[in-house]
Amino acid sequence: MALELSRSGFTVGKFLWIPAASTYEGFGGMPTFGSMSLFISSLNSGSNGNCFYIGNDREAILVDAGISCRETEKRMKRLGLSMTKVRAIFVSHEHSDHITGIPALSRKYQVPVYITPGTRLGSNIP
Repeated sequence: MALELSRSGFTVGKFLWIPAASTYEGFGGMPTFGSMSLFISSLNSGSNGNCFYIGNDREAILVDAGISCRETEKRMKRLGLSMTKVRAIFVSHEHSDHITGIPALSRKYQVPVYITPGTRLGSNIP
């Protein structure tokens, strides 16, 4: 899946992400975000579940949630992370090792789930 940069944001597959407060200055016209740090952590990776946390000091997203809600919370706590900062869950595809925890996490934390129609059709996500 290619990452493309345009004046309006990043396109990844069928998703468009528009940076909130970025400028298109600096090296190669890539956006800069001031001094804001980005934290990326693999909460789990493998056939027993995939879940990635991407965030800064204020907010975050999850990419996939293939481990249980309880296990996600436990691993985040161990790293000093919190689900209260998570603003969305993005789903890469419908395999159970990528979606197992999504229904419980979304319900418990009222987090929107971004999923393509084809992926949703192939999953058991309500």
